[in-house]
Amino acid sequence: MNRDAELIRQTLIDFEKQQYPDILSAISLPAATPAGGCGHNTIFSKTPRKIDSYQYLSTIRRTSAHNAYFHIPFCRSECLYCSFERIGNHSAHQIETYIEAMTTEIEGKLQYIPDFRPDIFYIGGGTPTILSPRLMERFLGMLSGRFDIGKNLEFTIETTPQAVLAPEGEQLLLMFAGHGVNRINVGVQSFSRDVAARNGRLQSGDDIVRCFAKLRRHGFQKVNLDLIYGLPGQTPEVWCEDLRQAVDLQPDSITTFSLRVRPPSRLHRMVTQGEAALPSEHSLLLMRLLAQRFLPQHGYAEDNSDYFIKSPDKRYLYQPFQPHNADRNLIGFGSSAYSLAGDRQIFNVSSTVEYLRRAKEGGAAVEYVIELDRPEMMRKRLAEGLRTVFDGRGFREEFGLPAREALGGQLASLLDLGLIHEEGYDVRLTPKGKVIHDHVAAYIKYRTSA
Repeated sequence: MNRDAELIRQTLIDFEKQQYPDILSAISLPAATPAGGCGHNTIFSKTPRKIDSYQYLSTIRRTSAHNAYFHIPFCRSECLYCSFERIGNHSAHQIETYIEAMTTEIEGKLQYIPDFRPDIFYIGGGTPTILSPRLMERFLGMLSGRFDIGKNLEFTIETTPQAVLAPEGEQLLLMFAGHGVNRINVGVQSFSRDVAARNGRLQSGDDIVRCFAKLRRHGFQKVNLDLIYGLPGQTPEVWCEDLRQAVDLQPDSITTFSLRVRPPSRLHRMVTQGEAALPSEHSLLLMRLLAQRFLPQHGYAEDNSDYFIKSPDKRYLYQPFQPHNADRNLIGFGSSAYSLAGDRQIFNVSSTVEYLRRAKEGGAAVEYVIELDRPEMMRKRLAEGLRTVFDGRGFREEFGLPAREALGGQLASLLDLGLIHEEGYDVRLTPKGKVIHDHVAAYIKYRTSA
């Protein structure tokens, strides 16, 4: 790890020069604001409205393109930091019942959105590849029977090294190829056996290498690796080694995630009870900056905040937790899934038990809706657009005025701080702004005046 000592030293010097504590203080938010401001399941802090029907999906535009997300909430083990809806102890019967419930949900939603023709599919979790070959065949067959999967632009499924290397992994990979899956997202998180074990991950660096080689042998040419920085036991030195081992495998893309500690994760409980300490904001930002320097030096361009690609043709069109294009609707299926349709975000019930109960009794899987007004939609569009390149012309066409006029106070403050710069109608994050992009997005979304 000493080979990265100079990179860490120089990055730390440059990091200190940017005076991020002062910048974060200048764009800080009220204590009541949702933490981070960019949680993947929340838009603003509006009070959600209870609903019990799929009729709110009818606002999706027929001319829009569509993403479809399917949530499989089952896992072999529980990661220390995981706050998502998942079931560790489960049976084949439970999974089978869940697939039946999802089938009911799909049929119910399609009654309200008959023109829903997704061309991008994403199966996440949980660990989708926990399904046995028999149940996976049933699940993929169910999707093929209700959607035109053969013409999809992108069909991604999440997996883990353990699932790929398991005895049934061979059969699953053959099945994926047969059903049109063309992208694999591998949850690596860390190559360090010690860090993985401390966080509930049952893998070694060698497992990851063998998993990747097996995926390539089966012809999967678009493979993404997920990494997390800020994990318990992970130092900047360990993080650099994670990055180095990732690029050695030459995946098509690498997604880096900052550790987020939320209830009901075990780590959140441990922190609350004083049994564990969180990494400082300083440490998290330093690790992010290390990734932003290391990965481009090794052939990976930062295409989206925290998302790095080898070439444009390897870009994921759908990335979980990332903003969705204004011209695309997202419809989610499964417990804790959500949908984006126009100015509405519609949430399914988070509890898998409740999800199954509703399906059995013929009820809708949705629980509540959040509807944004025009100023909120403008702030949302800018905040999310900054993760790549904000489309100023598209903004003006959608809202009838330029972003500078609509959000002048926030933009002026961010310009003064050197966090963004303008190119005609477009707005981009500066290198300094990219390091704290989630804070910038939260400032735009939640701060109604500069």
